[in-house]
Amino acid sequence: MFRSSSIFSFDTLTALPRPTRSFWLAAGICVALRLLMAAAGDRLERIPAHCTNHRLMYLEQTLVRDNPTPPKVLMMGSSLMRYGLIEDQVAAAAGVRPAEVVNLALENGSAWDALVLLRRNPKLAASARLVIYAIHPGEINPGSRARWIDNFYQFSTLGEKVIADRWSDRTRLVLDWAWPYQSQRRDLVAWLAGLRGQTGYTDPDGLRPAWDTALFHRLKARSPLYERPPAPEDLAGIDVRVSTQHLQHLREFIGFCRDHGIRLHFLTTPTRRVYDQVVASTESLRAGMRQYEALLCSLGVQCSMFHKPPARLGIGLNDREDFLDYSHLTPGGARKLTRAVAADLLARGVLPLHADSTARTTLTRAPAEWIPAQ
Repeated sequence: MFRSSSIFSFDTLTALPRPTRSFWLAAGICVALRLLMAAAGDRLERIPAHCTNHRLMYLEQTLVRDNPTPPKVLMMGSSLMRYGLIEDQVAAAAGVRPAEVVNLALENGSAWDALVLLRRNPKLAASARLVIYAIHPGEINPGSRARWIDNFYQFSTLGEKVIADRWSDRTRLVLDWAWPYQSQRRDLVAWLAGLRGQTGYTDPDGLRPAWDTALFHRLKARSPLYERPPAPEDLAGIDVRVSTQHLQHLREFIGFCRDHGIRLHFLTTPTRRVYDQVVASTESLRAGMRQYEALLCSLGVQCSMFHKPPARLGIGLNDREDFLDYSHLTPGGARKLTRAVAADLLARGVLPLHADSTARTTLTRAPAEWIPAQ
């Protein structure tokens, strides 16, 4: 009787293969390398990685760590804040020196970015007396994922990684925490420059918005395109869906400010009238805006809502002259908004800051457990 060759026999697979010395050696090298990367975390931060938020690191180094003046008023949020308020005007209303007001807003910035800056810099958290934070609907929308996922690899805690909205993101973030294949990835040129001590973080726009660069002229030149109403489907930031992850970040941000005696004040910024008209005439967008405003009310933080009447009308904006697009302001528009915001904060007693007073409590009441309307 013909017997099959042992090559095709499964008799050799009756037991699981035992790890060899080579396997344990390779595993030991990987563990040692991972521990070394954790120990050298501060040094590695100086070498820009693919997922590093260069603007955040630049602002942190320039306005926080190298700043000889401890800031008292922090303006934080997205580009809506970066193009929204003028530091000198806020300083005058607050009764502090201009150097004591800093704009730490980031393009596509979120409450989590603001939280990262505060917890990475204890001296900043200790000196800050007031945070004015510009909030917008797109920040809490699950569809904002594409704007934050890459930057989230480096500075999120393990607890923050496991509450990501998508299970696939949770898996990727936790795997990167165990083996930083994404957060520590750099090209060879960056590694060599880092080993030579030639790395750092710069920004061609500097500390000011693009108003002071050649980009401003391009932004202003395309402004007429935004005089036409946007298509409702293009306003993806306004949605009835709410990201559980980013809602938790907001609550953690509020809690951090409360625990450190920092007063937190939310601000919503105006948009062009053609934008407002599309929102008002589209039921799905109206529903999304109602959800957003209900969420703001549930957080227990004072909020100046300049995206809606009567505050929006009181700013005195000329849509053609004061907007670069549907939501970002020109220098003239920013001066008008800052004047209106300062007057509102003065009326509320948020400003001026007094040298002999302690920071007021962040919350106007205990934050409610917000449940989206059905």
